[in-house]
Amino acid sequence: MKRSLLIINLLLLFLALAASLIVGLFLLSNFRAPAAGAAVNDKIPPIIFNSKIDSITASSAVIYWQTDKSADALVNYGLNRNYGMVRDPLADKTSHKIVLDDLLPDSVYYFRIISADSSGNQAISSDFSFVTPGKQNAQVSELPGQYPGPSQTPGQYPGNAEQVSSTTEVTKLQITQILEAIGKVTDQPTLQVIQNQIQEQAQQVIAKLEIIFDQVNVTTGVDYAIVKWQTNQPANTMVSLATEKDFNGAAPNPYVWQEGNYNEQVTDHTVQVYGLTPATTYHFMVDSKTTLGVESKSADKVFVTKAILPEIYNITVAKIEEEAVTINFATNIPCSSFVEYTNLDTGETKMQGSSNYSIVHSIRIDNLKYDTYYSAMITAESENSDKVQSPPFTFLTIKDVLPPAITKVKTESTLYPGADTKVQTIISWETDEPALCQFSFHQGFNATEKVDVLPMETDYGLKHVQVTTNLLPSTVYKFWIECYDKVSNKSRTSDYIMLTPTREQNIIDIILKNFETTFGWVNGAGK
Repeated sequence: MKRSLLIINLLLLFLALAASLIVGLFLLSNFRAPAAGAAVNDKIPPIIFNSKIDSITASSAVIYWQTDKSADALVNYGLNRNYGMVRDPLADKTSHKIVLDDLLPDSVYYFRIISADSSGNQAISSDFSFVTPGKQNAQVSELPGQYPGPSQTPGQYPGNAEQVSSTTEVTKLQITQILEAIGKVTDQPTLQVIQNQIQEQAQQVIAKLEIIFDQVNVTTGVDYAIVKWQTNQPANTMVSLATEKDFNGAAPNPYVWQEGNYNEQVTDHTVQVYGLTPATTYHFMVDSKTTLGVESKSADKVFVTKAILPEIYNITVAKIEEEAVTINFATNIPCSSFVEYTNLDTGETKMQGSSNYSIVHSIRIDNLKYDTYYSAMITAESENSDKVQSPPFTFLTIKDVLPPAITKVKTESTLYPGADTKVQTIISWETDEPALCQFSFHQGFNATEKVDVLPMETDYGLKHVQVTTNLLPSTVYKFWIECYDKVSNKSRTSDYIMLTPTREQNIIDIILKNFETTFGWVNGAGK
């Protein structure tokens, strides 16, 4: 019985192993894992863009481009379209750089860019060309995409990539190729078209590009300038500029920046320059170039932007008195100002003002007649001598019922050391109309303290100063000011607090004070 059970168990184990083997083989044959680094079902080639050529010398050049996903890098190049090849085989980057070396000077090179991803999907750019300079001109340019020789005009080719521009310079090799191509043409109408085109192009090259200098016109504003000029044939439109401060006439390029349209070809040129500084001198030069590279530049010229014109705001007849008036107003920029006023009864006109430059103005006009109408007009003048006038306005002198306003209260105390230390305090303030004023003070904060009063002023004035030497050092004082105008209108300031300076101690005073604090017996010494 036991033997039969053992045989059955062995059969079941064998069947289980056989089933596992069959399932494993099925999975291996139908579900293969993708190879490392390979994309599943990737049939989309990379996109080539931002291609440019830089650092062109007589014997080398550097080509850059980008792809939208990791790919390798390859450049086909040569003196004709039977390209050679330089390759970076690693498909692990999106920004690419290939150096072409051992090039021939003064030669046209053709190239195209190729990139393939790890799945083998390949992208190929359009065909481009560049010219190596002669040995005498060989140098590495400072700016990407620029090199000695003809300028480049960016374009676009399929794949949303920036095309490396072709040169317009014609080399001996190109002339030979052109002549060979023309020699193969036998159709008479075609030859006539070629002849006409060659004559037209030759005429444009022979004709000197000229800027009609008497047509260079500049219109300026506070923060802009519009420059216009004409040329005798279509050309592009550029203006170079620099402020008077930044202009360097001794430098090869004395200008700081350029404005204009590099790609247009017109005979009437206009450049609008914005964001300029008011009342500023700018140097400028206009520059135009044809599609064939014929260029003309003007001499250095200058223009000056306009200054900001002054404006008058918030005119207020702030205080009317029997024989005076105070006029307040503001200007948008610092200005000097004056008020021209006319007695409407007598027709007499007078003027009063201030030569100080400010944006907040207050002009007091006195010696007026009581109960009289006056017409007034404000004139403000900027530092650039631009003037503006306000509309005329009128006022009537009336009985003065307003007390003088007291402002700009200041105190300054000085300690005079000696056996009997004294404090000299100078108090100053201003009133908005002539007034007589008096200074009062007492020691401490309490109103019950004895009040000391300095003598009343004897002359009416707008600026006031009082001096006292009756204050003690290291002491708190409360003080206030009272003023009376010519018709006895009275004003009083709020209470001010002042602390007088502390008397300096000599070394013996400091030692004695320390002993007194420490031992408490110094006060009794010597008694």
